[in-house]
Formats: sequence, C-alpha cells, structure tokens
Amino acid sequence: MDLVFLVINGIGMILDLLVILLDVNFFLISTLVSLLIWLVAFVYNLPNALIACVFQCWNGVVLFFLCIAEAMYYLTLSSLHTLVSLLRGFCSSMESLKVAGHLFNHLTLRSKEIMHRSFWNLVGSGQSLLRQVCEVCAIIMSLVAYFINSIINICLIGTQNLFSLGLALWETVVGPFLRVTDIFATFVARLSSSAIAMVILLWTPCQLVFDLLASVSKSLINVFFLNLYGLVWLSVILAASVLILNPQLTWTLVNQVSDYLNTMPSYHRLLRDIRRLYQVVLLSLEMILSSQAWRRLADWSLQVASWNTGGPPAHRNDVDAGSAAPRGAPAGQHLPPQGEGDPWLLLKEQEERKKCVICQDQTKTVLLLPCRHLCLCQECTEILLQQAIYQRNCPLCRQMILQTLNVYL
Repeated sequence: MDLVFLVINGIGMILDLLVILLDVNFFLISTLVSLLIWLVAFVYNLPNALIACVFQCWNGVVLFFLCIAEAMYYLTLSSLHTLVSLLRGFCSSMESLKVAGHLFNHLTLRSKEIMHRSFWNLVGSGQSLLRQVCEVCAIIMSLVAYFINSIINICLIGTQNLFSLGLALWETVVGPFLRVTDIFATFVARLSSSAIAMVILLWTPCQLVFDLLASVSKSLINVFFLNLYGLVWLSVILAASVLILNPQLTWTLVNQVSDYLNTMPSYHRLLRDIRRLYQVVLLSLEMILSSQAWRRLADWSLQVASWNTGGPPAHRNDVDAGSAAPRGAPAGQHLPPQGEGDPWLLLKEQEERKKCVICQDQTKTVLLLPCRHLCLCQECTEILLQQAIYQRNCPLCRQMILQTLNVYL
C-alpha cells in the first residue's frame, strides 16, 4: 500500500509539474502572440510615420526657402525706397538751387533797375531812394532767409534719408538673421517632437521585452530556485521508484553507459593514465621507503625508542659500513691483490674497468643517479631509458633511475 500511495503521489506531483509547464507555455505563447501583433502594428504604421516625417521635413524646407525669399524681397524693397529717397532729395536740392538762381537773377535785374532808377531819381527824391534801399534790404534779407531755409531743409531731408537708409540696412541685415533663427527654432522644435515621438514609439517594445524577461526570470527563479528542494526530493523519489520497480532498466542503463565509455578512446587513455599514476605513486613510495634518509630516520627512531626503554643503542657504524660497502666497490669490479705489481696486468685490468658492465664492448660514460651503482655506455643507457617509467630501475639494486650524469674515465 505504501508503494501504491508513493506511486500515486508521484503521479500527482508529475501532473502538477505538467500543469505548471502548461501554464508557462500558455504565458510564453500569449506573450509571443502579443509581441508578434505589436510588431505587425509597428511595421504597418512605419510607412505612415516615415511619410509624416518626410512631409514635415519638406514643409520645413519650403518654409525656409519662403523666409529667404521674403527676406530678399524686403531687402530689395528697402533698397528701392532708399534710392527713391535719395533721388527725391537730389531733386529737391536741384529745385532749391534753381529757385536760388532765379532769385539771384531777379535780384540782379531788380538791383540794376533800382540802380538805374536811383541814379535817375537821386536828385529828385531822397525818400524814394530810402524806400528803395529798404525794399532792397528786405528783399535781400528774404532771399538770405529763403536760402538758409532751403539749406536747412536740404540737410534735414539728407539726414532723414540717411537715417531711413541706416534703418533699412539694419532691417535688411538683421531681418534675415531673425528669420533664419526663427526657422531654425521651428525646425529644431519639430525635430525634437519627432525624436520624442520616435523614442516613445521605440521604448514601448523595449519595455515589453524587459517585462517579458523579468517575468520569465521570475518564473524560472520561482520554479528552479525556490522549489529546488522539492524538485530534488521529487527527482530522488522518481529515480528510486524507477530503480525499485524496474531493476532491468537500471542494468540496461549501466551496460549502455559502460559500452559507451568503452567505445571512447579518451576513457581508455584516462584509465591507462590512472594506472600509470598509481604505479608512479607506488614506485615513489617504494623509493622513499628504500632511501638512505628514510633508513637513517628509522634508525634514529629505533635508537630513540631504545634509549627510552633503557636498551643499548643500535650499532650504527656497522650498518653504515655495510650499506657503504656496495657503493665503494661496484659490481663486476675485482680489486687486485696487494702483492701484484705487474704493469701489463694493471693496464689490462684498468682497460677492462673502463668498459660497460652490460655489453662489455663500449666505454662507460654515463653514471646512473641517484644510486650510483652502475656506470654504463651511452647505447645501453638509451636502451634502459626507453623503457616505461616504472621499469627504469637500476639493474643492481632495482632503484628508480631519476637522472643520469656524463663522466669521463
């Protein structure tokens, strides 16, 4: 019954997981559909937006050219007004000069006539002479006043024309600049409004994408992180149920995995490397245990133990002498008797000592380290070093060869 309840609970949890996956799928599908609808609407409205932007740009360009034409028109009109004013002033001055000439002629004729009359009437009438003189003075004063008035009018008209010309030139120079600044401000305002509209239009899909990513991340966090403990227990229960209810499936999976690993060359290479590493570790431990330092440490520990127990100390000199004896006399080398003194025998024995102890043919030039037991020739050393790393041992003491040294005898 417990197994049945366990299976039923597992099926219920699987159904809940399927419902959650269906809800997530519905949410993703609905989001994708809304995104596609928005993209279609954006693509559908994009030509209208582009046409509106082009139309606004065209309106701005036409307005710019119209303002330039208006500025040129006002400039031409003000120039014409200035020229007309100058011509009018020149005509007024010419008329004034003409009137002055007529007055001067009239004055000349009048004075001549008066002089004739005065000359002929000088004796007859002093009073008439005085009257004529007063009239002449009055006429002269009126002429002078008229001349001064004409000059003042000419100066005033010229000053007015100069001021009007300066004002027209100022309007001509400043007017186009003001028009251009107004057009530029209008164009910048239109561009800024269009840019703001485009930013708002482009921010909406970005906001939708950010909301979608946030919702998906939240869903994934809620499913895979907050309910991670439940998912782990569910996976463990499902795996245990499968292993208990169907052990044949387990053996099948194990066999398939082992067959797949056996087909991989890297797996065999890894196993071979692991075996070699294990053998290297064993050889290293063996070398450490068989080294002289380890032996000295063991002798020292035994000596300390014997001192603590009150026994006699170990005979270290005998052990050292026994261990140093093989190094002092290498294998295959026999010391000659002390009494022998034949030089030919000594020379022959010396030549034999120089030969390799393995091939007995070449001269030995390579010393094996760290044991220093044998000195071989170059060919024998190369043959020995071509072996596997766990077989590179000294032929005499079976200690691992770590290094070689070239010597000259």
